[in-house]
Amino acid sequence: MRGNLRIFYPMNERIREMFRIYPKIAELIVIICICFSTASAVIDPCTEAQMLAIELEGQLRSNAELAEQIYSDLAVIRSTYPEVANITYRPQAAPNQLMVGLTQEAAAQYLNGQYHALDELNELYGVIEIETHFSSYSFLLLTFNQVYNIPLLAQIYIDAQPEGVRYVEGNGMIGDGSTIVAEMPFYIFIKKWGDCPSGCTGYECWSFKIEDGQAILWTPSYSGGSGTEADPYKIGKVSDWTDLMYAARDWWDKYFIMTEDLDLEGVAIKPVGFSYNSFQTAPFYGYFDGQGHIIRNADINMPTKDRIGLFGYVAGEISNLGIEDVNITGNNFVGGLAGENRSDITACYVTGKVKGNKFIGGLAGYIAAGPVITDSYASVTVTGNSYVGGLSGISSWGYVYKSYSAGPVDGNEYVGGLMGRNDGQVANSFWDIQTSGQTSSAGGEGKTTAEMKTLSTFSSAGWDFVEIWGIGEKQTYPYLRTESAGDLNHDKKVDFEDFAILASNWLEGTEP
Repeated sequence: MRGNLRIFYPMNERIREMFRIYPKIAELIVIICICFSTASAVIDPCTEAQMLAIELEGQLRSNAELAEQIYSDLAVIRSTYPEVANITYRPQAAPNQLMVGLTQEAAAQYLNGQYHALDELNELYGVIEIETHFSSYSFLLLTFNQVYNIPLLAQIYIDAQPEGVRYVEGNGMIGDGSTIVAEMPFYIFIKKWGDCPSGCTGYECWSFKIEDGQAILWTPSYSGGSGTEADPYKIGKVSDWTDLMYAARDWWDKYFIMTEDLDLEGVAIKPVGFSYNSFQTAPFYGYFDGQGHIIRNADINMPTKDRIGLFGYVAGEISNLGIEDVNITGNNFVGGLAGENRSDITACYVTGKVKGNKFIGGLAGYIAAGPVITDSYASVTVTGNSYVGGLSGISSWGYVYKSYSAGPVDGNEYVGGLMGRNDGQVANSFWDIQTSGQTSSAGGEGKTTAEMKTLSTFSSAGWDFVEIWGIGEKQTYPYLRTESAGDLNHDKKVDFEDFAILASNWLEGTEP
C-alpha cells in the first residue's frame, strides 16, 4: 500500500493461466486474496477525483484543476444524497501499477542484477517499487509514485520496445461492480449487486447534475408520455435527446417514440446506454421506435472509449429510425447505430462516417448472440483495424436478414463488405463490391452498383417492396418507406379512400 492507494488485487488472465499450471501456487494466492477481500477495495476521494479527471480528458496525468472540481462535485452529491455516499469510482486497473511480462532470458538476467532495459523508463515515470513474480509466467509489478492513465502508460512502455519484454498491461482490480461515470456537469452513479464483476444480477442508476454548486437529481421532462408501452415518452426536441443521454434510470425498461426529426449539429453527444469497461456499464434496455423519423448530424468523438454509437450498448429494441450524416469515432465496438448490439433492430438505417480500432461497423460494431437485424442498411464510410464491416464488424450468433451496406470499408484484418466476421446467420443480404472496395465478406452476397440499384436483385430474395422498401429502378439503392406504397393520401393507413384516389386517377389517365 502506497500513498492514498489502499488495496490492489493482482489478478488477470495471465495469472489465472499460471493458476491452472501451478495449482499449489493458486491455493496460496487465493488464500491471500481472501484475506485481502475482508476489507473493501476503497480508493480515497482525492485519488478517485484524479482518476475521473484522467478518464475525462484522456491524458497521461490528471489535470489538477479538473480533479479539484470533480472532488468538490462528488462531495456535494454525497452530502446531499446519502443513498449514494458509499458508491465510488471503480477503475479496471490499479491507477499506479503496471505488470511487465519478461522473457525467461530477461527474467534470469533480472535475478542476476543484469537486466536494465526498463531503467530509463522507470526513472522517468517514477517507479518506487518493483515486485518480482517469476514462474512460467514471469513478470514485474511496477508501482509508481503517482496516478496515471494506465492504458496510455502501458502503451508508452510498449512503444519503447525494451528488450526482453513480452507484454505490458494494467494490474486488474476486483470489486463489487458499483462505480461512477463523470460526464460533467453530469455524474452517473451505478450501484450493482450479485455476482460482480463476473456477472452482476442487478443494478440501479442515479444521474446528477451540478448547477450553481448544488447537486440536482436529474429528472428528464421529454415532450410528453409516461414511459409505458401504452404511453411512451415522446422525443420531439433536441433537449429531449439530451435528457435521454443522461437519464440512465430510464434506460432500464421504458418505451420511447420520436415525434419529429432531430438535428444534433453542434450538440455535445454521448452514447445512450454505455459499457466503457466491465464496471462502467449501464445498457439501454428500453424500446425505441423512431416512427420513420431521422436523427441528423450526430458527432461523437471518444477515441479511447469502447462501445460507441448513437446507442453505445443496447439490449432492448430499436425500430423505424433513420440516422443521417453521423461522424462517430471510438476505440473498440463502434457503430453508427449501436456500438455493441444485443437488441432486435428493425427498419433502421445509417449514413455518414464511423471509425475505430476493433469491431467496427456501419450499423453495429458488434452483434451479440441472439439479436435479429432485419430490413436495415448502412451507407457509411467505415474505417478500422480488425473486424471491420459495412454493416457490422462481427456477429456472434446474431441474425441478419434482408439488409445491405453500400459504403467504403477499410481495415487490416477480418474485413468484409457486409460483415468482418460472422458466427451467426446472414440471409438475403447484400453489399456493393464496387463502392465498398471489398470483394469478400463473412456473410451476404456481393453485387455491383448496377445490381444494387435493380429491383429484381432484392425482390427475388423476398424483400417487401410494398410495405417496407422502395427503390428508384436503375437510379437508387433500396430505401425504407415511411409510408406504404398504397397510402395515397398519406394518412399512415391504407383503406377505401386510397382505393378511391387510385380509381379516380386511373379513370382520368393521370398519376395519383
